[in-house]
Amino acid sequence: LNMLTPTQLTKLFLPGMLAQRRGQVVNMASMAGYTPGPYMAIYFASKAYLLSFSEAIAEELRGSGVSVTAVCPNVVETRFQEAAQNQAAYIGGRFRPLMADARTTARQAYALIKARRIVAIPGWTNRLAVAGLRLIPRALLRRAMVPFQKGPDIADYPKGS
Repeated sequence: LNMLTPTQLTKLFLPGMLAQRRGQVVNMASMAGYTPGPYMAIYFASKAYLLSFSEAIAEELRGSGVSVTAVCPNVVETRFQEAAQNQAAYIGGRFRPLMADARTTARQAYALIKARRIVAIPGWTNRLAVAGLRLIPRALLRRAMVPFQKGPDIADYPKGS
């Protein structure tokens, strides 16, 4: 979903935008795209794909009138954490102190999209965090992510979840 659908939609709509010499592709990536994600490998890898895909096609489309933006928010407080009865809900609980307000994040992201930023990281603290992540050796970062990502085994979930 996070890789195939945005790629196919871009391929579908891009020719029309190029013909009009205007338009904007907006992909919903994540700060997760900047780090390895043990125990959520597919999600983190898919967000890294969206970030890389967006940056690459933005360069390919330079001067065409069509821009590309990858929105990379941090963890955002939504009803998803309440509704999901799975690993994501558990992880959401661990990240609750870091969660950003959805409305604030949306306003900040929209301003960055309007400014046609290629990479839109809402919030100055998040931009600072991404800059810091780039300084941490990958092996150390992988290990540091484990306590945040590893939840209880599926057998530990209440019956009916």
